[in-house]
Amino acid sequence: MLFNSMKRIQVIFILFWLISTQPSFSQSWDRCDNTNSFYLYQGMGFDLGSMSWATYDDLPYYTFKTCSGFKHLFINYTEQKKITYEGTVFEIKDGDEMLVVSDGDSGVTSSVCIRQSEYSDVYLMETSNGIVLVSNCWSEYFTAEKYDRRRKSQARTNRNDFAAQKLDQYGSRYEGTRKLRYNTGQEFIFETDTLQYSDIGGCLVFTLSDFSVKTYPFKPCGYAMKQDGNGYEGLFYKKDNMSYFQKIGSNEAYQLDSTEYFDQQMGIIVDNKLIVTTYSPISTGSKLWCYDLDKKTMLWKAEVDQLNVPHSKYFNHVYLSLYKTRIILEGDEAGGDYLQIFDLETGKKLFSDIKKR
Repeated sequence: MLFNSMKRIQVIFILFWLISTQPSFSQSWDRCDNTNSFYLYQGMGFDLGSMSWATYDDLPYYTFKTCSGFKHLFINYTEQKKITYEGTVFEIKDGDEMLVVSDGDSGVTSSVCIRQSEYSDVYLMETSNGIVLVSNCWSEYFTAEKYDRRRKSQARTNRNDFAAQKLDQYGSRYEGTRKLRYNTGQEFIFETDTLQYSDIGGCLVFTLSDFSVKTYPFKPCGYAMKQDGNGYEGLFYKKDNMSYFQKIGSNEAYQLDSTEYFDQQMGIIVDNKLIVTTYSPISTGSKLWCYDLDKKTMLWKAEVDQLNVPHSKYFNHVYLSLYKTRIILEGDEAGGDYLQIFDLETGKKLFSDIKKR
């Protein structure tokens, strides 16, 4: 009897020890916020906290790519047709022609017709103060309407707000184009151009929270995010074969680097330091460096491992994000993939996994 009691105590102690000694990083995987350290890569999991491969049999429901402020980099918003907001379900149905809203409290269901053209992208986006129904038809028009949980309309744009028309130097109106270039999860960044005058163009930023619009006199080649990834802090653009960066609310442009080897830039601002990655969508490779906006000097350049794959038909996309003091650089190229981690302060490479196809 005493022997059996001792065995039970021993088993309980072993089970308690096994539970208490589980890696602490697993505790962050059941939360959907910026502390989630599970980074999904190549169908596997990498823990950004312990800097090691995760060995869970089943992938956790929450990951860094679905929960952090940088999730907009990994989400295809045009496929987002259903969102639950404060207990109310918003869903696009009937071939993108109907928005159906189901109130979770009362059980009442209502619907509204969606105005669109044959080639529209129709989808839903969630903001801090409502659900936005988006209908975007490339250069023709862009409309957005925000609803609260009771399906009451809070704000709406119309086609004329985003009409691609301007006045030339003689006062004549001419047609133009407007293309959605970037979706930050909080803003839409459009590139505007003209059909008659290729040298006339600019940028238009539409903010989802208040439906405000800002315009810039240049075409963007990228944007810099806030430290937590939620929203943009400024825009990159090219002029005379040089790269420039302009912060929100400032007319000062920072000259950064030559644009000879890249077309796109992505950045993160941390304590007024600009972390930047540069790459070309049609050729291999990427760069990573840090620029001090206060001192206007380069702080460091990271040694990024490259695939260096020659190819006549190529695609290349780079994802830049931040977990605490670790910069995450993921590359998806026609010739392979890579995941590399760097120290925020020094640019030192902490981890690199590179695979050629």
